[in-house]
Amino acid sequence: MRFLQNKQEFDQLLSSSRGQLVVIDFTASWCGPCQSIAPVFEQLSNEFSHVTFVKVDVDANRETAASCQIKAMPTFQFYKDGHMIHSLTGANPSALREAVIKFQGDKWAIAGEGHRLSNAPQSASNASQSASNAQLSEREKRLAAIEARFAKSSSPN
Repeated sequence: MRFLQNKQEFDQLLSSSRGQLVVIDFTASWCGPCQSIAPVFEQLSNEFSHVTFVKVDVDANRETAASCQIKAMPTFQFYKDGHMIHSLTGANPSALREAVIKFQGDKWAIAGEGHRLSNAPQSASNASQSASNAQLSEREKRLAAIEARFAKSSSPN
């Protein structure tokens, strides 16, 4: 698990993670609840690989902790597009998981545009697929995202 060492690393991470969820665990080595939720945070980082998970040791990186107005540990802050969108204080595994799920966004959206492989005809069903994405399997969502990118790249500008 990556620890942010200073405020500059924190600022750089937020500025380079446009469109991607960043979850920061403000922790301390002496904090019992921090240590008890650490394996959950690690497991979430493995499960949600499209989300950036990092830690800040409040004793080693006081400037970042002060800048983020950390008053208790553990505190989890959620950032998107450089702005904090949610904060959670306490070692509550289910609340942490629910927040990650709620704010994670579309994991295929950050995959990039890719390259068109052929001049295949454009699909007319993109709009209806977008509306029903909530009911699709992960495979279907991936295929719909690829198809939408293809349609976007083949439309005249």
